[in-house]
Amino acid sequence: MNQLRSTLALLLLVVYVLLAAGCVGNRTAEITMATHSSTPTIITPIQTQCLPQENTTPWIHINPVSDHYVGDMFEINGTTNLGINDPLSFWITRRPIRTRIPSQVYEIRGIVRTQSRDCDTNVWSFSINTSELGVGYYDVGVGTENFTISNWDLFFLHENFQKGEVV
Repeated sequence: MNQLRSTLALLLLVVYVLLAAGCVGNRTAEITMATHSSTPTIITPIQTQCLPQENTTPWIHINPVSDHYVGDMFEINGTTNLGINDPLSFWITRRPIRTRIPSQVYEIRGIVRTQSRDCDTNVWSFSINTSELGVGYYDVGVGTENFTISNWDLFFLHENFQKGEVV
C-alpha cells in the first residue's frame, strides 16, 4: 500500500508539474502576444472652420526688411487680410541722394499674389536680386493695384567687399 501511495503521489506530482508548466507557457505566450499586438494610431488633422468676417478694414503688413549688401538675393514678405490670389503691386525705389550731381534712378516694380495661410490672414512674398542696384536707402512698398491699401518699409544697401574689391 505504501508503494501504491508513493506511485500515486509521484503520478499526481508529474501531472501537477505538467499543468503548471503549461499554464506558465500559456501566460508567457499571452504576454508576448499582448506586447506585440497593438492598434495603429491614426492622426486626423483638425480642420478649422473660419467664421465670416464682417466690416473688417483691409490691411497689408510688411515684415521688417533688414539692411543688405549689393549682390544679395533675399525675400521680402508679409501678411494681409485681403483675399486669396488677390494681386498686390510692389515697388522698390532708391531714395534720392541730395547732391549737385544727378544720381542714377534705381527702381524695381512687379505684381505678387496673396496665398492662403489661415482664416483671416493670407501671406505674400517676392524675391529681390540686388546685383543691379546701387548703394543707398531704398523704399519698399506693397499695395493694391489702385493703391487704396498699401504699406512700406525702408532698408539700406551697403557696398559689398569681396576679396578687397568694391562691387
